[in-house]
Amino acid sequence: MALREGWAALERPAGEEDQIDIVELLTSIRDRVFTKRIRVRDRFRDFDRLRCGRITKQQFFRVLQHLHPELDPKEAEAVAQHFTERGVKVRWPQVVNYVKFSEAVDLVFGPARDLEKTPTTKVLRTGALAPSTYGFTPHDVDDMERFHQVLKRIATLAETRGVELFRCFQRTSHAQTASVFPRGCGKLTRFVFMQRFPFVSEFSQEELDLLLDRYRTEHKGVHAYAFAREVADAIEERRLEREAAEAPPSPKFR
Repeated sequence: MALREGWAALERPAGEEDQIDIVELLTSIRDRVFTKRIRVRDRFRDFDRLRCGRITKQQFFRVLQHLHPELDPKEAEAVAQHFTERGVKVRWPQVVNYVKFSEAVDLVFGPARDLEKTPTTKVLRTGALAPSTYGFTPHDVDDMERFHQVLKRIATLAETRGVELFRCFQRTSHAQTASVFPRGCGKLTRFVFMQRFPFVSEFSQEELDLLLDRYRTEHKGVHAYAFAREVADAIEERRLEREAAEAPPSPKFR
């Protein structure tokens, strides 16, 4: 492709892509990266042989597909276009600035550098830009003891069967909840939540009602991501307990 043709291909066509909300897409990507604790910039470095901080659009698409498989091609194109640069120092076809993309996404983990230059800057807590659970506090239910038993059972099932609850809920079609909840907010209707929860048959209706009550939101919704996060925390507690039980006793010194 000639240089002029290459730059012409970067012009964003008018139409449906113009309606895509980049902020919303970045929020969705941040949430997944935060949940998986992904080191975003490391995923791009092998493609950046020129060490210029930019890669081709196709290379960017490949990494983005691993970071957030649920993005459709038009959404991926919109993100790539948002971080595409042009100018004298930009060499075609390495035009997508993955460094700026990584910095934008990594804000979810907190500020990375240069805080000493701006001491008055308000520092957000880790995860504040992944609002799928930020600002939501699960509700106490009538029988908290039984709820914790249910949560531990779910954690055991998820761990032993290799089920990632976040992924189960992230695969939900936006069309299923768009009329009630915005994309990336982590909330689902009760009907969709029950559809996507993989262990429905393992629990009684009374136990399922405890979950619905614990994570209830406005519009009779369920905060699916808050639920998945508490299950992930329970799995981590199980792992730490096993490690502590399996650790050899400390040597005794006389």
